[in-house]
Amino acid sequence: MNERMSLQTYTDKPRVAGWVIFLVFFLFPPAVLIPILIRASKHKHLSYHRAIDMKITGVWLIVFWFFLAFTLIALISEEGGDFKGPLIVSMAFLFAGIVFLYFSSSKRKELQKRYEYYLHLIHVQEIRSIEQFANMVKQHKAVVKNDLLRMMYLGMLQNGMVDEYSDQLIFLHQNNYSFDIPEISFGTQGISFGGQEISYGNQEISISINGDWELSSSQSSGFAMADSKPKKKKAPPAPAAKPQPRNVECPGCGSQITLLGGESKACPYCGNTVN
Repeated sequence: MNERMSLQTYTDKPRVAGWVIFLVFFLFPPAVLIPILIRASKHKHLSYHRAIDMKITGVWLIVFWFFLAFTLIALISEEGGDFKGPLIVSMAFLFAGIVFLYFSSSKRKELQKRYEYYLHLIHVQEIRSIEQFANMVKQHKAVVKNDLLRMMYLGMLQNGMVDEYSDQLIFLHQNNYSFDIPEISFGTQGISFGGQEISYGNQEISISINGDWELSSSQSSGFAMADSKPKKKKAPPAPAAKPQPRNVECPGCGSQITLLGGESKACPYCGNTVN
């Protein structure tokens, strides 16, 4: 089955909470090594948490040295004796604490540079294989996977996922679509659609959109979209031509009589019918 590791399967919280370590330290300082070792073993493939574990260990060693040195100085002042040897030996805790803090800082800087290198490999060289990443950065594949997941957690790899089945880094792209919809307003006598006035009756509404789609509605069926061709309006009938006046010669007396169209009338001079 194809399994994918995403932000839903990743947490930036340590496996053993920091407050547990400090609680054990204040109750019984030597026992604090137990939760620290458990936490370190759980963070074997978590680069960032390993650096934080080194920091916590360094702080614990320095604080432990402080209490140990304070105790030895108190014993010297009260009972006397030569405690200089144990005091010098206790300096080993201080030195070890400083070393751990130094390595913690170096690991975090190294991790930040590795993140930048990952981005170069992904966006410039277009590498997606976890094995290739591991070979390039010289780290275990599990370390690389957790590094990439933390980069997703920090927002450095948007829409990224680690495919466990193919050992590939994949990206889920979302396509955004937008449509320009003309403004439609309804009135008592008609509809304004994209700036065009369209009238309608009481039973049915019909709207043509760009001559390609028709939106129709009736009281019984509701709205429906249908493909249609632009409908041409019928041209109104041409108005009848007005009769033109014409001059006709009277067959009786030869007078010129003016008639309209197919009109006929009697000659006013001789009484003959002129048509």
